Amino acid sequence: MFCPKCGSASEYGKFCRVCGTNLAIVSEVIAEPTAPQVATTTTNNGITMGLFGPATIANDVRDIAYHRAIAVFGDVIFDLTAAPLPVGETRISAYSVFGQINVLVLDEVGVRITGLSAFSGVKVRGEEAHNGFFDADEYRSPNYASASRRLHIEVASLFATIKVRR
Repeated sequence: MFCPKCGSASEYGKFCRVCGTNLAIVSEVIAEPTAPQVATTTTNNGITMGLFGPATIANDVRDIAYHRAIAVFGDVIFDLTAAPLPVGETRISAYSVFGQINVLVLDEVGVRITGLSAFSGVKVRGEEAHNGFFDADEYRSPNYASASRRLHIEVASLFATIKVRR
């Protein structure tokens, strides 16, 4: 166990040896069963949904070309770092209403984002691609034209956040 206050490793004992935090309380909280979350993950028809909870899809599990991630009051993680993307352009869709979608992608992959966002933010590697009241522009990462592996994300978001990061 690691102390939640100072981060020190503690193999045994009731208190952290470094800062004195009561680790017995932390152990009890960790051991308690969590409340069930309504999270739906569907991958057989090319859709992953986070409804009122989290969902994850990774490209080492299946081919993610034309896959759709939908977050409604929930979160979806699109992990595209587990296996290399195929050479050329891979297209996915990210739709979010009051939710968040995180797309994890390697730095050498060029990223293109098209679509609409209203009262939402879309960030690519820390840079704002869409932000504000209403945005219907297109974003291309600086390496998009020269990258051998490219990711095209079609977005639609309302009161949501979509992030592309490593």
